[in-house]
Amino acid sequence: MRTMQAPSLWCILFLFVLFTTITQSRDVARAIAPGSDNPTLRNATKGLAWQAVERYGKDLTFEQARDNGACHLGRLESGTVDQSIFNDRAMLNDNGWTAADGKNSAPDSLENLYAKLDILADANDHFLYDGKSLGNTFARADANCSVWKQDKKGKTQQAYGSIDAGEEYGPTKARFRNRLNPKAGILLCQYNLGPEYTIDMEGGDYPIPPLQRFSDVLWLQWRAATEAAAQSVGNIKYFLRNGVFDKDSLAVLGVVSESFPLKQWPGDTFEMHEGGDKENMARAILGTPNGNGIVWFLLAHTELTGKRLTVSKVQLWEGEWGAVTLLFYIEEVPS
Repeated sequence: MRTMQAPSLWCILFLFVLFTTITQSRDVARAIAPGSDNPTLRNATKGLAWQAVERYGKDLTFEQARDNGACHLGRLESGTVDQSIFNDRAMLNDNGWTAADGKNSAPDSLENLYAKLDILADANDHFLYDGKSLGNTFARADANCSVWKQDKKGKTQQAYGSIDAGEEYGPTKARFRNRLNPKAGILLCQYNLGPEYTIDMEGGDYPIPPLQRFSDVLWLQWRAATEAAAQSVGNIKYFLRNGVFDKDSLAVLGVVSESFPLKQWPGDTFEMHEGGDKENMARAILGTPNGNGIVWFLLAHTELTGKRLTVSKVQLWEGEWGAVTLLFYIEEVPS
């Protein structure tokens, strides 16, 4: 008869660290969300992996973000930028990115969010919240979880614009996890840590590959998902940033929350062209790091989408564990 062995010291230590990490991450999410009245927890970003949040911010002001957002809108609606050179999935491997298993990676905390996204995915495209899913389940048949991590060290085999072949890179431990529904035109940006951020967080000194930007990696993820679903790459209606932890974004959202305290779904909606304070807030949110990536995703791929797309409004609410959730609405610019 086999007897059970006592858990090893390493096992106990691992479980303790795991529990501590989850607990502190939850507290940090609650603390740094706009509207928090606990200054002690608001400064909890000094703990664990959140040290990078404290170091990586650039002290963006509300006025700067508002001006950024106004500039973004001008470009989206009538301007032009150089198109991205990253348009082939083979470039991911050439830059040290490898695909990770995205199956069964959705935490239970996303289930309520999926119900809301199901409403956005409804065939009639009516955004009506009645507390129940309307079908077209986002989390399952019509969705694709794409996870890529930059975990290889090497040299590029091809040139990228002005960057010659043979550029050294990584491993930076960057990671982009996104859930994509090409049929409904929803991009759920779940967990995205770029190379600069992860290097700063880990304290390493690895060379960054040419293919490094959130907007470029996300485009390749989106392109693969649309091809698999036989959908157009231009069918883009919603970007959702699930859980905002960027220091600069939170600083701007903190100003917004002074007038519109953070609350649960459906929260508050701010339109880009409604005038007054809410318009300024909408543009400021667009001008944060969490809005910048979406803007460049749209701008740098106009020729491939075949249309000019812009952000019409943004919805803000308190998600799981008090974290901030942003939903950007995408519309085609009238010709």
